Amino acid sequence: MVEFAMVMPLLLFLALGIADFGRAFFTLSSLSNGAREGARGGIVRQCSDTTGANHASVQYKVVQGASGVIVVPSSGVAITYPDGNAALGNRIRVTASTTYTPLTPIIGNLTVAVLGGTITLSEFSEMLIEQVLSTCP
Repeated sequence: MVEFAMVMPLLLFLALGIADFGRAFFTLSSLSNGAREGARGGIVRQCSDTTGANHASVQYKVVQGASGVIVVPSSGVAITYPDGNAALGNRIRVTASTTYTPLTPIIGNLTVAVLGGTITLSEFSEMLIEQVLSTCP
């Protein structure tokens, strides 16, 4: 019984750590899917100007694609053009990010002590623009 009392906190810490790691991995996977969906939406209906007329639809696709994760469209989705503009054959880069807070109190306290608070997880997807519309809808 004494041995159980000594080992149980370590096993519980290990099990909860595995659960938190799995949750973080799920969050990264969902962000990756959302960024990919947003990039795909951005390459097939791209406006010819660089004002970002279709950014709202790309942000919507990112939010819908990142199922199970809360992504704020205004602050959690970044749309950039590494080649300078939204021309045919240029790249679009969509980055999706969210804050991750561990559920386990001990691991949560470690992130505050080591990292200074919550953890920002982000994923990006980069694709070549395939279709440029002459007029923006």
